[in-house]
Amino acid sequence: MKAIAATFFILAAYVTFEALRDLITADKAGESLIGIILNVVALTVMVPVAFAQGRTGRDLGNPVLVAQSKETWLSNYLSITVLAGLALNSTVGWWWADPIAALAIATVALREGTEAWAEASEARERTRSGDDLPA
Repeated sequence: MKAIAATFFILAAYVTFEALRDLITADKAGESLIGIILNVVALTVMVPVAFAQGRTGRDLGNPVLVAQSKETWLSNYLSITVLAGLALNSTVGWWWADPIAALAIATVALREGTEAWAEASEARERTRSGDDLPA
């Protein structure tokens, strides 16, 4: 589970770097029909996957699958912000909307990574102490 937490941290760092770079250099995202289609397809497929992962993980008591569902949701949020950023840029010229939204997503990734790391540490402590063993 700490590996999943690490991916949240890596994603947060990468998204923060890219967003700050775009804001500092005033790099405007270009519209790409292929990119828009891929994001729409990704959302169409991955939203049901995220729901299923979370439900299955909770039903099975599997914290790793629940954490994976949170990572899938984060990916969905990124797709949504890309689409929203492109829409705001092309309709009202707000080129900075996408990097600002990306910083919000990076904050969510950092929070989710911190929670996953804490849950993994707690699970490890329970295993060490024998608290999770059947009576």
